[in-house]
Amino acid sequence: AGPSPRRSSSDQDRDDRSRCQGLALAWNRIRAGDFLGGPDAVVVDVTVTERGTMAIMGESARIGVVLFEGFELLDVFGPLELFGQLSDRFPVELLGPVAGPVASAQGPRVIADQAYADASSCDIVLVPGGIGTRALVGDQGFLGWLGGWASSARYVTSVCTGSGVLAAAGLLDGYRAT
Repeated sequence: AGPSPRRSSSDQDRDDRSRCQGLALAWNRIRAGDFLGGPDAVVVDVTVTERGTMAIMGESARIGVVLFEGFELLDVFGPLELFGQLSDRFPVELLGPVAGPVASAQGPRVIADQAYADASSCDIVLVPGGIGTRALVGDQGFLGWLGGWASSARYVTSVCTGSGVLAAAGLLDGYRAT
């Protein structure tokens, strides 16, 4: 057998489009509650605020995930599992109060790549939910940082009670969010 034929950029785009469509289908199935648990499965609420347009095909988008003490593991790693299918297009940076371990609501610690104060802007912001959001909605220093840092992102997203944090930071002002 000879060498494999070289793939054209249109072949790569078609494969990427197929993966994106598969991710969208998987996400819709999860949201509909019929992916793994049947119609009685828990549905995860996701808030997305579009601040511009982004063509997924051929364009890279940095994701900044905001970790805090008491975040919900599934709220972080569920979405990251999907983005991981296109990791070459969606590099992820985990942010925490300081660089280093951040305890989840379930106990395991996740290593933040950078401290909030050192975070550069990103294209997609993800704020998870968790018991720790109860304290964050009253933390004016954190809310000021989040409101300023996330304001330039193309997409500002949250899972579950993370939407309360976005609202407290003023990031949902003028948007309809459910």
